[in-house]
Amino acid sequence: MLLSIVLFLACGAEKPTNSASGSTATQQPENNAEIIDPITTFFIGTANYTFPDHENWGTSTEDIAIRKTIDPATLSLTEEIHLLGFEGYRMTTIHCQISDTQFSGEWEDESGILQIEGEFLAGAEWAWTKWTSTSTYSNTPPCDNDDFCIEDGDYFISMDNLQDNILVVDKNLYKLTTGNIYMKATETLMVTDEASFQSKVAEMQE
Repeated sequence: MLLSIVLFLACGAEKPTNSASGSTATQQPENNAEIIDPITTFFIGTANYTFPDHENWGTSTEDIAIRKTIDPATLSLTEEIHLLGFEGYRMTTIHCQISDTQFSGEWEDESGILQIEGEFLAGAEWAWTKWTSTSTYSNTPPCDNDDFCIEDGDYFISMDNLQDNILVVDKNLYKLTTGNIYMKATETLMVTDEASFQSKVAEMQE
């Protein structure tokens, strides 16, 4: 359960295979002629996790494969995330809505509900290359693990940078009660094609 709470891109965007030119503000198209087809990008890579307060835990690693779809017509973004780590194979889906240069969404798993709020910082419309987000926990269940507990108000701050078809995500989990970093995650993902994505997912499911 531990690492399944971490791995998502917080509904940012990426370099699309096709995009609209113009301002970075995102607006609903006014007629069908202006509607852009959904843009899907595939990523594969790894995530490394460290725990500043528990250095004896070492570093944990997960494989990642992501299908990411931006739909300009509905101002929505969907991430289909496949993970393989010490907990075995898992898959989850996250949905966000886009408004101008802001995005928001909600994700629920066994650790509680994450409220996602973020902002695009650089890149053209539908082809953002840098973004940040804060994801805050609520409705967390009672914790029976003295070493690692997620509680209401704990939050992730994520910074995502895409350059030369490589996405690097630096993510810290903070404790609300102390302000200390509870966990650090670094994700390194390469843009790939659908065939390579499908092959990686099949390998992860074996």
